[in-house]
Amino acid sequence: MSRFPNLRPSFNRCLQARCSSPLFFSNSAVIKDSGTDAEAVAREISSILACAGNWNILIASSDIPGRITPEALSAVLRRRINLVDARRLLDFFAWADSQMGRPPNIESFTTLAVHLCNSGLFGPANGLFERMISIYPSPSSVLDSLKDNFIDIQGSTLKVFDVLIDTYKRNGLLKEASEVVLLMKVGSFTPSLRCCNGLLKELLRANLMNSFWEVHDFMLRTQVGQDVYTFSTLISAYFRVGDVLSAKGVITEMGEKGCDPNAVIYNTLIGGLCRCGNSKEGRLLLDEMSSQGMKPDIIVYNSLIDGFMREDSMDEAFKIRDDMVASSIQPNLITYNNLIRGLCKMGKMGEAHELLKEMVRVGWNPDAMTYNFIIEGHFRENNSKCAFQVFVDMKTRFVSPNVYTYSLMISGLCRGGELENAVSLLEEMIARGLKPNAIVYSPIISGQCREGRVEEACLIFNNMKDRNVLPDAHCYNSLINGICKAGKMEEAKHYFAQMKERGISPNAFTYASLIHGHSKGGEMSEADFYFKEMFTLGIKPNDVIYTTLIDGHCKAGDIPKALSTFHFMLRNGLLPDLQTYSVFMHSLTKIGKMQEAFQVFHELQEKGLHPDIYTYSSLISGFCKAGDMLKAMSLYDEMHKNGIEPNVVTYNALIDGFGKLADFDSMRRFFKCIQEKGLEPTSVTYTTMIDGFCKSGNLAEAFELFDEMLLRGTLPDRFVYNALLHGCCRAGNLEKAMDLFNEMLVKEFTAELTFNTLIDGFCKQRRLEEATELLRLMLEKKIMPNNVTYTALIDGHSKAGKLEEAHNLLSEMEKRNIMPNTVTYTSLIYVYGKLGNLGMVSSLFKEMVTKGVVPDEVTYDVMIHAFSKEVDAAEALRLQENVLVCNNTCAAEFPGLNQQEELCKAQDLVNELKEYDINPDESDFPTQFHCLCTKGFMNEAKELLKIMVDRGLVPKNNTSFSLADGSSQISPAMDVRYVSQN
Repeated sequence: MSRFPNLRPSFNRCLQARCSSPLFFSNSAVIKDSGTDAEAVAREISSILACAGNWNILIASSDIPGRITPEALSAVLRRRINLVDARRLLDFFAWADSQMGRPPNIESFTTLAVHLCNSGLFGPANGLFERMISIYPSPSSVLDSLKDNFIDIQGSTLKVFDVLIDTYKRNGLLKEASEVVLLMKVGSFTPSLRCCNGLLKELLRANLMNSFWEVHDFMLRTQVGQDVYTFSTLISAYFRVGDVLSAKGVITEMGEKGCDPNAVIYNTLIGGLCRCGNSKEGRLLLDEMSSQGMKPDIIVYNSLIDGFMREDSMDEAFKIRDDMVASSIQPNLITYNNLIRGLCKMGKMGEAHELLKEMVRVGWNPDAMTYNFIIEGHFRENNSKCAFQVFVDMKTRFVSPNVYTYSLMISGLCRGGELENAVSLLEEMIARGLKPNAIVYSPIISGQCREGRVEEACLIFNNMKDRNVLPDAHCYNSLINGICKAGKMEEAKHYFAQMKERGISPNAFTYASLIHGHSKGGEMSEADFYFKEMFTLGIKPNDVIYTTLIDGHCKAGDIPKALSTFHFMLRNGLLPDLQTYSVFMHSLTKIGKMQEAFQVFHELQEKGLHPDIYTYSSLISGFCKAGDMLKAMSLYDEMHKNGIEPNVVTYNALIDGFGKLADFDSMRRFFKCIQEKGLEPTSVTYTTMIDGFCKSGNLAEAFELFDEMLLRGTLPDRFVYNALLHGCCRAGNLEKAMDLFNEMLVKEFTAELTFNTLIDGFCKQRRLEEATELLRLMLEKKIMPNNVTYTALIDGHSKAGKLEEAHNLLSEMEKRNIMPNTVTYTSLIYVYGKLGNLGMVSSLFKEMVTKGVVPDEVTYDVMIHAFSKEVDAAEALRLQENVLVCNNTCAAEFPGLNQQEELCKAQDLVNELKEYDINPDESDFPTQFHCLCTKGFMNEAKELLKIMVDRGLVPKNNTSFSLADGSSQISPAMDVRYVSQN
């Protein structure tokens, strides 16, 4: 009985014959000994493949699976290429490929591919080539092998080359496909016109224009030929590179080559003209097309409508729509979307909504793109309410918003400051299964930063990682910019470093944010560091960055560095514009460098730039602040001559300048000018005027302006109220001041200045209880008092004789870590001096100097006045004796001289101490100082006291410095000690 009863008789006989052959059961060692193993295996396989039936069973029953090699496979294909069915060979090839430890060699692939194509099996050939190019990526090696087999195998078809090129093309290997085409020029092979047209189209789509032109030139040189599809693609290519003239010339070229243009050519040409802004020429071609008997289709009409809408020629677009309908072509969804997009772009939202209704009426359902155009249009008009309504309508009509819809909504809401709604939409988007991208997150981050919510912005940014959304450069820039504006530069540096770690390259905007942040914070060395880093990375700073640096160096007072940056800007070919000059000049005026600012003003005029209102206003403001009203008025007149009308900023500066000089007539004149010029006085205008009148005591006119301000609808701010409050307090009208204060409490305008002004006013009128109550209210409202607050209270209590309360306030001040200032101590010294308590005068002066509070001229005058009082004869005698005992000879020479001689000696004493850097003995200084006071040499006494402070000489506990107190009794009050100047 046969071992394979189910096989056909012919196949059974073949199997029995093979089984009786010694080769069938021979092992590999025998074959290897013969040195012809590959050939032997090939002969066996060829015999099996030649038999009808299932070759798999025969081979599986043999030892061939363990002996098959790429060489044996290649030999089989050479033996049986024209004798065995191509599909049978392909099946065997696939089996062999799965059995071998190595891939088939390149000749096996190309041999079989030629056979498959000769058999018309182009699809399998394509699959075979896919496997081949994954193993052998070199187009030149593949082509060489294919050409050899093409020549060797009789009856080969050139289509095999088309299949190879198509295989590269389908796998996205367009450059390799082009390389194959270009390598074919050295042989006598050429791909078909169809193949070349397909490759040209894909190269154009991938924007590989160099390869496109190379393949096109190959087609011209090798006589592949051209047809309407070639010319259509060529027109699109010319438009892609911006060569409109050549694109239009293709029709002429076609005529010369005997190829008549068809509707496809006209469609392509009209579409290209419309996209590049030549819709009128496209319209002329439409007429030409019709005159040649070609009927335009809806694609042509839509191209023209889209083109005219992009060029804001709405009337022309609607005329095309009417012509289209007259030609019995009804508008489709694309037509309506093009029209709606154009209307929305031009802000004609009412007409866009009417068109939306029309399209629904005629049976076209708006899609997400339709609604997106309308939503975008409403946001462009800053109408978030209507945009939101359209968004709701969209969902009501069961049109699902896409990622772009949500992106538009979130971006628009963020620009309008509706951050909570934007965040809610982000959550809704995620709940609907849509994944937000970096473009969606960016406006939320930017909006949070713009509102000063930097922490929230950082939280949202960090949440992106949890949702697997990678931030892009725009996200990082938005966050870094916001953090820099908030002055959190260390945090900004952290995100800047993270940005670079993630491989996202910083750009000019990134560096501009860092430079601006550091410049604003006065950290100019850091700003310069990032400026230099930009250059190292090849990023060119723009004029904004230069302007920021110049402004920063000016504010830091480093004018040479600002000028250096300015000239560096010029050397790098970036010419400063008027804004740069103006900012430079404005920065100089703000720090009082008026001479330098005026030089910049002249330089910009020499460069041919014309100063604008901003330039003039900056200079005028600077000169007004410097009190140089002649120069300010000269520039004001120059403005008029140059035809530049002053604005309210200019007038405000002049009013302020004349106010500082108490020139109220000029203030009134320029205030009147504002109204005569049709300008509206601002809050600054009224504040300046009111402040000037209040300081001059003209409260009536100040309140008239305040009432006028309210009638004009200009809301007064805290500065106006503080000016009026100060004026009322100066005039002693505390009841009116309290009325204003109560208004300020309601409006939450109160601040340190408000309370300090009122407290000082009440203290001056000895209404200390009210003043103390104001301090309590101040603390209750969590407005911290400062040294001005306590100084006013201490002064008030001291002058009212309530010295204990004054000292309690001084202690309270120190407990709150508020440093008493010169005025605080001088007020107390004055009162004790007036009372004749020189002991306390000395003690307070000692405390003042010890704590590093520098005495001023008033302090010295108060001290001298206190010590120059008359003392009784006994005390004078004791002082005289103290002088005689002193070791310092300068001080001992005073007794016995007349007044003029004593004055000379006093002056000599001070001069010698200054010139020779002499420090008096601890016991000498008090006597010297007191002698000068009692003799009436006040200037010399003041100089001596200044020397004492400058050299660190302050009272010492155990060294006697006896002075007379108010009762003419001797009391130890002040000693002298030496303090190191280190």
